[in-house]
Amino acid sequence: MTDGGASPGQDSFAAVTQFFFPLVPVVPPPDCSSFPPTPAGSISWTGSGVNDLGDVVVHDAVTDTTPPVLTVPTGITVNATSLAGARVTYTASATDNLDPTPEVICNPTSGSTFPIGTTKVTCTATDGSGNKTTKSFNVVVRLPTSKEECTNGGWRNFGSIFKSQGDCVSFVATGGKNPPGRTTP
Repeated sequence: MTDGGASPGQDSFAAVTQFFFPLVPVVPPPDCSSFPPTPAGSISWTGSGVNDLGDVVVHDAVTDTTPPVLTVPTGITVNATSLAGARVTYTASATDNLDPTPEVICNPTSGSTFPIGTTKVTCTATDGSGNKTTKSFNVVVRLPTSKEECTNGGWRNFGSIFKSQGDCVSFVATGGKNPPGRTTP
């Protein structure tokens, strides 16, 4: 018997029948609708005996094997705002079939300063039963690559890297090998 989850066998319940004298079976509801599964792994149901012969409480095991659904950005590209790179914020979230608040941990974290170039961010969502999902995306922090990016004030899009349009144009002219503030060996 299952709880009617999205995937067959995603959550399982032990089918239990309890007999009372004079052999009247007490079984859980067939649709399990009164069972609120929890990540803790157990649910309870009660049944009454015939002629007030007694009540029974049965604890059934709930096995959660469904990992959380993790949502991450498809990729992020930003302009560098300093020679250290750029501060980048992003949102990663998760939902789960049983745990209302699965934990999401990403590395590097949102709000970190990402260096110039491409950095892979890896996020993992974990539910209360220990099921995990991992996804990754890239953050690209870039410097200007064309003279056109430096003109008409475009050089200001790169934060404090360039003091003027001329600095930006010179940087592009060297193929990006000499950012302002760095000396060549």
